[in-house]
Amino acid sequence: MIEVKHATLQYTTFTRAQGVNGVIRDFFKRRKQQVTAVADVSFTIREGEMVGLIGRNGAGKTILVKLLTGILPLAQGTIVIDQALPNERRPHFLKQIGVLLGQRSQLIWDLPPIDTYDMLAALYELGAEQYHARLNWLSEQLAATDLIYLPVRKLSLGQMVKCELIAVLLHEPKYLF
Repeated sequence: MIEVKHATLQYTTFTRAQGVNGVIRDFFKRRKQQVTAVADVSFTIREGEMVGLIGRNGAGKTILVKLLTGILPLAQGTIVIDQALPNERRPHFLKQIGVLLGQRSQLIWDLPPIDTYDMLAALYELGAEQYHARLNWLSEQLAATDLIYLPVRKLSLGQMVKCELIAVLLHEPKYLF
């Protein structure tokens, strides 16, 4: 179960002044600005439920996912996933999640995806039989059997997404973000 209570995250950014004089001024003294990325968010997701996050650009969807996975620390409130605190990043918790963020790839540009899958199988301590069975099933389901042997740089965007999805699902995570 995922339980989020009053999650809030703010970060500091810097404002830029306009023109040459502004650039010179910014060089010596930058003006800070507090940005609220996620404000007082609360929800519960029970076992077996599927939830989608929708919203406009800049609404905080990716920040919320990063909070749920422990990538970013929570400033206020609590997030508990199966009695684990994501920001503690304990191995047991990390083995239960899969994360697919469109702008971040875990595939290595010059290598074929299979090399990344081999590394992930070792990291997640998958047995050889379990790993190969899961990889074969996923690559067949996503029509990516031949793609996993091509360098990532030669794949189209859609093909890369298929290969990313295989990487995320390879260890059979309980939670997929």
